[in-house]
Amino acid sequence: MKRTPRRDVFRCATWMRVAALLAAGLFLTVLTTTSRTKRPWTFRAAVLLAVVGCLGVAESFVGRVELGEHDIRVVELFRRRRYPRETISSVKWEKGGPVFLRLRNETWAGLPNTGYANTKVVGAIRAWLNEPQIGDGAVQQGDEADEGRDG
Repeated sequence: MKRTPRRDVFRCATWMRVAALLAAGLFLTVLTTTSRTKRPWTFRAAVLLAVVGCLGVAESFVGRVELGEHDIRVVELFRRRRYPRETISSVKWEKGGPVFLRLRNETWAGLPNTGYANTKVVGAIRAWLNEPQIGDGAVQQGDEADEGRDG
């Protein structure tokens, strides 16, 4: 029996996207109202806030954590990271904190907040770490044992 490749994707939750859009809209409103003032520092601050708000909206639509067949891919607005399954030893999460991957070289890699319950993300990663890979020796040995019984 062939197993279909696993591909779980954790994107930003809808409520986080809506919050980012509302914040960006608020910052753009502040920008338009401060453009008429005679204080240049307030206008500059409003421009900065509007840029940060727009970047936040873009991040909420681009950012994701993907569980591929052989690796975890983390996509953010300005960087992309890839963690092969062989380099991950465990996953950790504490209440109120982000999800961290413990790598085999004794370092920790933090995953971005997706707005989902971190227990859901940690559970999916733990299940992904514990499942046999396609083409793994354990799966092949099971197929050979079935052939031995048939013959």
